[in-house]
Amino acid sequence: MSRLSLFPEDVVSVTEALGCPSISYTYSEPVAFYEYTQDTCKAARDRKLKNIVVSCGSIEDRAARDLYQFVDAAHVDLKGFDEDTYQKLNSGKLQPILNLLKTLKELGVWVEIINLVVPTYTDNLGHHPPHVRLDREGAGAGPAAALLTIPPGAQAHAPGAHAR
Repeated sequence: MSRLSLFPEDVVSVTEALGCPSISYTYSEPVAFYEYTQDTCKAARDRKLKNIVVSCGSIEDRAARDLYQFVDAAHVDLKGFDEDTYQKLNSGKLQPILNLLKTLKELGVWVEIINLVVPTYTDNLGHHPPHVRLDREGAGAGPAAALLTIPPGAQAHAPGAHAR
């Protein structure tokens, strides 16, 4: 098997050769290979291609501003509505994701918010839908929002837990 290496400029050239109008950074968290993502976004922007980042949204503000200035659209997975649930489901924190959503609005990035509805964790009807809560917290109106559900009978487990 031969090895294929794609430097940022190569990604842009292949994108143009295939007639694609944009590059989407997805399937692996783009922040995990931050420098590569940023360099590719810059090269694409220079050649008038659009950049779309699909992310969990966990990134510090300075790094987010440095990256997202070259991004046209972002798909952010919002996995809960409160810190306790976020910690239980993701071993993470909610506030950095809310901060990113506000930063994206400031930068003029189109935002799509996806929320996975997990039975017994994020299906509390007393919680506001993501777009309403974010508007009240300052991210403003406008982000597209979608609720995804886990099919009935599927098992959801906290991080580190194993299916029985």
